[in-house]
Amino acid sequence: MKSLLTPALCGMITVAGAAEEAVVATNLGEFEKRVQPFLAAHCVKCHGKKRQKADFFLHDMDGAVTGGKDIIRWEKILEMLTLRDMPPEDEEQPSRVDRNRVTTWIAKELGKIGRGQDAGKLAMPHQANRVNHEELFSGEHEGPAWSPARVWRKSPEIYSRFSEEMRTKISQPFLGLGGKGIQDYASLYADEATIKTMMRNSKLIAANMVSAERTHANRHLNVLFREGANPTEEGVENAVRQLFEAIFQREPTVDDRARYLAGLFEETRALGGLELGFRTLITGMLMSQEFVFRQEVGMGEELPDGRRRLSSLEIAYALSYAFYDQPDHGLLQVAREGKLVSKLDVEREVRRILAIEDQEKRYWHYPMYHQWGSDYYRLRPRVLRFFQEFFGYPGVLDVFKDKERNGEHHALRLRKDADLLVLSVLEKDRDVLKELLTTNRYPMDYFRDDRMAKLLTGKNERQLEHLKEQYGKQFEAIAKSGRWPGIGSRHVSAYNIDKKAARAVRRGPGDLVEFSPKVRAGILTHPAWLVAHSGNFDTDPIRRGKWIREHLLADLVPDVPIGVDAKVPEDPHRTLRERMVIVEKAECWRCHKQMNPLGMPFERYDDFGRYRKEIVIEDADAYFKEKRKYEGQVERTEADLKKWFKLDAAGRAQKVKEAEQRLAELKKPELGAENYPAKLRRYEGDLKRWTGEKKNWSEMTDEEQQRKLADYRKRLGEYVAPVPSAKPVDSRGVLKGSGEARLDGPVEDAIDLVHRLAESERVRQSFVRHAFRYWMGRNETFDDSPTLMAADAAYRKGGGSFQELLVALLTSDSFLCRR
Repeated sequence: MKSLLTPALCGMITVAGAAEEAVVATNLGEFEKRVQPFLAAHCVKCHGKKRQKADFFLHDMDGAVTGGKDIIRWEKILEMLTLRDMPPEDEEQPSRVDRNRVTTWIAKELGKIGRGQDAGKLAMPHQANRVNHEELFSGEHEGPAWSPARVWRKSPEIYSRFSEEMRTKISQPFLGLGGKGIQDYASLYADEATIKTMMRNSKLIAANMVSAERTHANRHLNVLFREGANPTEEGVENAVRQLFEAIFQREPTVDDRARYLAGLFEETRALGGLELGFRTLITGMLMSQEFVFRQEVGMGEELPDGRRRLSSLEIAYALSYAFYDQPDHGLLQVAREGKLVSKLDVEREVRRILAIEDQEKRYWHYPMYHQWGSDYYRLRPRVLRFFQEFFGYPGVLDVFKDKERNGEHHALRLRKDADLLVLSVLEKDRDVLKELLTTNRYPMDYFRDDRMAKLLTGKNERQLEHLKEQYGKQFEAIAKSGRWPGIGSRHVSAYNIDKKAARAVRRGPGDLVEFSPKVRAGILTHPAWLVAHSGNFDTDPIRRGKWIREHLLADLVPDVPIGVDAKVPEDPHRTLRERMVIVEKAECWRCHKQMNPLGMPFERYDDFGRYRKEIVIEDADAYFKEKRKYEGQVERTEADLKKWFKLDAAGRAQKVKEAEQRLAELKKPELGAENYPAKLRRYEGDLKRWTGEKKNWSEMTDEEQQRKLADYRKRLGEYVAPVPSAKPVDSRGVLKGSGEARLDGPVEDAIDLVHRLAESERVRQSFVRHAFRYWMGRNETFDDSPTLMAADAAYRKGGGSFQELLVALLTSDSFLCRR
């Protein structure tokens, strides 16, 4: 049969076939020159023909990766070398150059056939530590730095902030990364479910905005749709401009008029009237790329090396979303005036925003049940959110805690305390990371006003009398000092502050509560962090150790292998540490040695964040239930004893006088008065109560008082405190990988550990890396090395100033340049 292909088409197919063959061919020359000798030198000894540790061998691998042979084994080698998990630490290590050459070759060859590491997964923040830390801060990579041209999906908080302004209750279409770590990455996308939710929301907002009933949301359009309205074209044009300002924060352009007004608004208006026209226009705008995404493509000056700077407006939006959940009109204004072009311009605006203070410190008084950080703290919400996502303490709200085990646990208050701890350190802006890791001064039940002065000069006589009664002879000295007595919230039991200790605390406006430096040190020993990184019914040293390894030591712990049942066996007779010996088997310890020695020092605290010296075993729940019952009985009986001790002859006479005074103040309501039945019942009830009080106190004798005192003393003597079956806490651990030999080694407990971590250069640099990811919305690369080193230097030069670190990041080429 005659071919139907022309010579030209045949030539194209031949070239295409040759190209395809070239693409899938393995680079065997590089394998023989670099890879095979590397494997022979560092791997075959333990994974060869004679010895096959973990049932893994590679002596017979011929390098034909793209031919489909040994794919799984090559992927395993790539993962182990990338994580620097192999060769084992007690074996001779390859040079960084040799390791990089081999991993690059394997990744490239696997990539030719669509195998190897998942690019999407590697783009997520929990995979960022794959970039070698030492090399990143070595200075050998000189850039230039840049970020890819991109559209960055707006965060859930930005979307929620807009919906608040629209006064419309809608569903949240955007999801983060599961509530762990940094949540807002430019690699996130809008899937089908997101689009459907957004469409539903957009229609609800559009319907609300064209409503005939005037609201804040439709104030621009209400004049067109209220009863009796006679809209003019001038009014319609004005409403359109205001819509663009509300949704896009700008005037409509010529292109907008062609796309939105002529293409959406006018056509639907002609078909269904003005209301349908505006509904369609608003829905289209709310579904547009400009509304859903932050556009950072680099529309500014082109640089000689091919990079492009962000335009003035792109910079204005990027800086706005660096600090806020909405555009900053001050930034947009300077951008439109042409005053946001150079790095000096950017630095000026960043410093202006950082200098804004909340003189009233309203954030110290946010309502407890507001969703803190997203709808109340408005000063610079994304700065606080970085620390929330970095440390992960808001997870305290997600961990179930049985009230039967601890009825005083209050997750919201603990989260508030941790937020205020961060803000108190940021206010001073000195040695921020070190302070957050080591301070023993915590905000709790915080107040900024002079409560004592207000009480003494105000009209709250009831509270004044209560404090006088509670503190007795001490009150005069307390009032003179001006320092408020006591902490009112029961949640402070998480800090090992019982009611007696809480009453002994004295604070003035702005004072924090100081703990023993041997018991608390920074946010990692704060109950909010400890609970957030615990289980529902027990501590979790593995999770705590993993957090430290990845967040502070810039390492990466592999995920639990598929098919592994990662459970610690239950045994009421052994502590968690004793039960966890199961993970010290060779196949488990390879990963667990990176976590457990860092997490075990926190066994000094229970899963409610309380400091402890012993761990209760056997039926711990029954013991704590009995303990609470015993403490409650003692507390109530001591209170009764204290009350009856005061009821001597003079005390009873005072009670009689008080009852007589109350009776004298009573006034029977006049017949026909407003709410007469209710007032009469209240009068009769008070009359009966105070008449009875007067009679009781008048007739009581000293003998009856003494009998009561003897009875309560006897009860106190009969109460028996439960004795637990317990073992001493073993909080020993090991720090390895701090980057400094003087810091590495055995640690006694969590206090010892966090103080060493606070001294580590590697920990500080890891903190800078996380700040980079948060504000750049992506993982760092070696091209970003100059940005990271400059940010670290700015932080150090500024005396541990987080503001200086931010200035360095937000004026860097990584932030301002695209390619």
